[in-house]
Amino acid sequence: MNVNIPANSTEKEVKVFSGRHYNTDRAVYKKFAEETGIKVRLIEAAGISLIERLKREGKNSQADLILLVDAARITNAAKAGLLQSIDSESLENDVPSGLKDKSKEWYALTRRVRVMVVNPKVVDVSKIKDYTDLADPSLKGKVCLMNNPIKKISPDLPKSGHYYKNHLPND
Repeated sequence: MNVNIPANSTEKEVKVFSGRHYNTDRAVYKKFAEETGIKVRLIEAAGISLIERLKREGKNSQADLILLVDAARITNAAKAGLLQSIDSESLENDVPSGLKDKSKEWYALTRRVRVMVVNPKVVDVSKIKDYTDLADPSLKGKVCLMNNPIKKISPDLPKSGHYYKNHLPND
């Protein structure tokens, strides 16, 4: 594993501020620690909270790495001067040009997939070619977007008895 030790870290610990809350990330940190002998100290919070913390702490921040979940937060952090560039041959080689900052202040590590599921009994599938087609007035009342899939698909679904984790609509 090619490792760049961040500026604020010691050889024994790296502090990761993360707005991501995935078990897969924890597995990566564990593997990193096992392979390098460097402990990963994880500080998790909402992305905006992490950005505010960086602003408060300024140059005294103990963060070595910040992981955020969307481009808007990353852009805002960069514009606020909260990020610093990193020279990494691995990142330069492995991350496509459209997924990294020209100033080397951030690199996208993942992309989120938006999946559309269509009921052909209700909607003419041929009318939907991409995500923007969902705004077509003919689809009014027929589109459900997930804001927080862990809680439920839509505020209206509990009324119909269809819950995200255990049930899917019959039709």
